[in-house]
Amino acid sequence: YDGAVRTVEAALADRPEEPVLLAALAGLQLLARDAAGATASITRLAARDPQFPTLATLRARLGFLETAASGPDAPSARAALAADPGNSAARHALAAHHAVDGDYGAALEEWLTLMQGDWMYGDDVARRSMLAMSEVKVPTVTRSSSE
Repeated sequence: YDGAVRTVEAALADRPEEPVLLAALAGLQLLARDAAGATASITRLAARDPQFPTLATLRARLGFLETAASGPDAPSARAALAADPGNSAARHALAAHHAVDGDYGAALEEWLTLMQGDWMYGDDVARRSMLAMSEVKVPTVTRSSSE
């Protein structure tokens, strides 16, 4: 992602407040798992255009990244759940890792399991995470009628 980030940053040098470029930069930084950079880009985007169409999606993805980064890595979370399926912190961390990886179905499944076992864990974080997931715009693939 480094080359793409540099390209967008170069374009921003000419048009520093262009919302489309700021959103593109934030998206690339999220893919690169650069939470600090994405936070700065999202803040700039929100200041420039608070109604930008993908702003809520970017914020939700940033929240998932911050959660994933603050907890155990995915293999450690899986190991913790294997040892104790009721480990709410590990389940929430694993769900966040799935969301960061774009595996939203697996993330939702983990958060649903968390809600079933420990509804109020983290001040109802599973429900709040699923609501944040509703902000993520996932591209859909449809079949044409000729297939």
